[in-house]
Formats: sequence, structure tokens, C-alpha cells
Amino acid sequence: MRSVAAMAAVALALGTSASAEASYFGAAVSHGGCGQSGCGLFSSRCCAQPVEHQCTTVERTVCETVWERQEVTEMRNVCETVWKEVDKTCYRTETETQYREVKKMVSKPVWETIEKECRYTVCKPVYETKEREVKYTVCKPVQEAIEKECRYTVCKPVYETIEKECRKVICKPVTETIEKECRYTVCKPVWETVEREVQCTTYKTVEEEVMVAKCVQEPGTCVFDPVTCRYVYCPGAVKQIQVPCKVTKCVPVTETKKIQEKICKMVQEEVVKKIPVTTTRMVREEVVEKVPVTTCKMVQEEVVKKVPVTVCKMVTEEKVEKQTYQVCKMVQEEVVKKVPTRVCKMVQEEVVEKVPYCVTKQVPYTVKVKVAETVTKQVPYTVTRCVPKTIEKKIQVPCCQPRSCCLLRSCCH
Repeated sequence: MRSVAAMAAVALALGTSASAEASYFGAAVSHGGCGQSGCGLFSSRCCAQPVEHQCTTVERTVCETVWERQEVTEMRNVCETVWKEVDKTCYRTETETQYREVKKMVSKPVWETIEKECRYTVCKPVYETKEREVKYTVCKPVQEAIEKECRYTVCKPVYETIEKECRKVICKPVTETIEKECRYTVCKPVWETVEREVQCTTYKTVEEEVMVAKCVQEPGTCVFDPVTCRYVYCPGAVKQIQVPCKVTKCVPVTETKKIQEKICKMVQEEVVKKIPVTTTRMVREEVVEKVPVTTCKMVQEEVVKKVPVTVCKMVTEEKVEKQTYQVCKMVQEEVVKKVPTRVCKMVQEEVVEKVPYCVTKQVPYTVKVKVAETVTKQVPYTVTRCVPKTIEKKIQVPCCQPRSCCLLRSCCH
């Protein structure tokens, strides 16, 4: 009887350890024998053997957080200087002429007309008619008809045929090929390396440790059920614990880099190219031809001819003529004449006169002035951020279950 009790205690201890191990791997097993006819732990027909575990692979769904790059358009404030026209009142100095009354004594001329006797001597002309003899010579024409010999030379034409050398210049075309310099400008690309500063935004991976809530199931327990005469596995409670987790963040880093880039400049260059050119020039050539020419020679011959000519001779004749003429004598005579004369007298008179004087005053005027004003406006820009995304992933987990403790399957029946 004592040996049976000892074997039962050993079996109970093995079953408790197996249930604890199975609860750790998440398997619900019972150690109530074969589970067929209510065969309990203290049945004399079951054996007390060491428990063997059977390991299998179970597929589980695990949530995993991945960081996904996402471009987000955000707005930022940009200050911009705007020139605004504002009316500004300025003052300028203007000079205005005004008048004031000043009384002063003025000498005023008063003109008066009086008659004044003016005595002067006048020469009066006295004319007298006289006669005188005038002698003059007159030429009278006397015509006379005579015959005059007129000698003149006459040219008679005498024709003669001769051969004359005719020299003429003709132009013959001569074709020759010459090289002509053709100058033109071409643009050659010249590459130049220039350093330029460029702002580059790079994303640096930074590991940061954050606390993440994780669900953990406590180990279950095996409870003996007297109704079914077997052990029933009760799973442990599920609780949330904070577990440190390393999170990778992408942090933008802006840095200025000097990059070298090639710039193409077009440089003008003069090119001289020799082009063969065919030119045709006219060459002058002298040709001598004999041409029959009829020449006319004028032979001089003297001819004498008597021509009747009327000759006019001038004969002088003296004549006497009486002419009347006037003689003028000047006789002096005294004349008395009353001449109206203007006399000026100065009379004192009080006069009111307007005297100009200058008054300075400030006159307002409006001027358009450009004033700098800072305006803030929102400008969109694109930012690349790392956004956490939870994905479900299936993994293979090993699971171990204990085998039956009965030696024979028939022992439980």
C-alpha cells in the first residue's frame, strides 16, 4: 500500500512539471489518464512512467512596426519685403509778393504853351531870262556807189579711195582659278569647371529608445477536476507591461556642399579658309584691220569777184543857234514868326505808391514715397518623414505537448 502511494506522488510531481512547461509554450493539456472512462490518478491500472514531450511547429501572427518614408506637404511662413506707395505730406518754402501803401512827395511836370517871336533871315531866289549864241558842228552823210574787188578762197572737195589700218581693242574672256581667303567667325564651346555651393538635405538614422506596451501571458496552472477525474489546464492572466524598444528615426540634416560643375561658354574664333574660286576676266587685245576708206580732200582755190558797194562819207558843217537861259539871284529878307513853345513847370504833389515786399510761407504738398513693408505669407514645401506602420507577419513557433502516461491503451477501459 505504501509503494502505491509513493508511485502516485511521483506521478503527480511529473504531471505538475509537465503542465507548467506546456503552459509556458501555450499548450493546453490534461493529465487525467487516457480520458476515456474516468480513470483517475490513483487507479491501480495506470502506470507511473516519465512523461515524454512531443514538439511541433505552430504558426502565429505577430504585429511588427516598420518605418515607412512619406512625403508630407507643409506650410512655412516666409517674410517678403513689399514696397508700398504712401502719400507723404512735405512742406516747401514759397515766396509771395505783397504790396503796402507808401505816401511820398513827387515833383510833377506841368507843361504850358506860350508864343515866342522868332526873327530870322531868309534868302529868296529872283530869276532873270537871257539869250546867248551857241556854235556847233554837224556831220552830214554823203553816199557814193563804187565797184570793189572781193577776193575769197573756195574749197573744192576731191575724193580719193585709200586703205586705212583700223586698230581696235577687243576683250577676250580668260578663265583662271584663284584661292580666295574667306574669313568667318565660329563659336567654339569651351568647358570651364566652376565650384558652386549647394545645400543638400540628408536623412540621418537615429536610434531612440521608447517604452512600448506589450501583452504577456502569465504561466497557467493545472487544476484537478474531480468530476471528470483529470487535470484541467487553466491559462494564466494576460497583462500589459512596458518594454523598452529601440526606434529608428530619420532626422533631416542640411549641409552645404561645394560641387564642381562644368559650364560651357561659347567663344568666338575667326577662321580663315581658302576657297578655290573660278574667275573670268576680260583681257584686252589689239587687232589691226585694213579697211577701204574714201577720203575727201578740200583743195583751196582763189576767186575774184567785183561787188557793187555803196560808200557813205561824213561831211562836217558848222551851225549857229540862239539859246535862252535863266539866271537865279538870291535876295536876303528878314522874317518875324511867332513860334508856339512849351514850357515845363515842376509842381509838388503827394502820391500814394504801392511798394512790393516779399513774404515767406510754408506750403504743404503731397509726395508719393515707397515704404518697405514686410509681408508674411505661407509657402508650401515638401518634407520627407518616417511614419510607423504596423504589419501582420506569420512566424513559426515550436510547441511541445506531453504524450500519454499509460503503458497500455486498454488499462483505462
